[in-house]
Amino acid sequence: MNILITSGGTKIPIDSVRSITNMSKGTFGAKLAKEFLNKKQFVTFLTHKSARTPFKIEIDLEQPIDYNELINKQLWAKTVSSYYEEIQYDTFWEYASLLEESIKEDNPDVVLLACAASDYEVSNPVNGKVRTSAQMNIELQPLPKLISKIRNEWNYGGVLVGFKLLVGSAQEELIESARKFVVENGCDFVIANDLNDIKAGNHKIIIVSKDTEYNVGKFKAIENIINEIEIAHNTRIRTNR
Repeated sequence: MNILITSGGTKIPIDSVRSITNMSKGTFGAKLAKEFLNKKQFVTFLTHKSARTPFKIEIDLEQPIDYNELINKQLWAKTVSSYYEEIQYDTFWEYASLLEESIKEDNPDVVLLACAASDYEVSNPVNGKVRTSAQMNIELQPLPKLISKIRNEWNYGGVLVGFKLLVGSAQEELIESARKFVVENGCDFVIANDLNDIKAGNHKIIIVSKDTEYNVGKFKAIENIINEIEIAHNTRIRTNR
């Protein structure tokens, strides 16, 4: 399969040196990409330039360094690098342009939208730097929901997987919101979770399709998502024969 994974968060400029962003570091997207690469699947990784990727590691120089582990990671990277392409973005509009281009030109088998795209932009960004002593009023206006364009405007016919994040929601509310998201955007399924669970270290997810849903613990999340994608992809192949 050819898989497009988006990851990280987008930036919204306030002026030439300041921006609004979110807490996404791209950890989950990087883990998904790594497991697809382990299966020798072709991955295009559309990621924020400062987010995590399957080819980046962090090293704490105050802690002992396991050089054998580093060598093994490097060998792994060399083994799978021919299956991997990385495209970087910074702002929301860069992300939107690259996403549309990647879908229309490459027509991947799977589009997995793990990017935490911004919901609002600054309507009056400053060209230059606002002085620190100056009072600043920021006016926000809604941004387009890119996932809503993928089926209807960009005519994508492959497997489409979205993410839905709520905060402090009951499970029934999260499922209902995710199912509405599936129907409105033509997703094969949506990966739903709640920020409070993530902060508590209990990163469970709910995989929600049009007709079904089930809970998955954090240690099985990646495996289950990949299994669902493979099932959806094989179903589409059989249907299109």
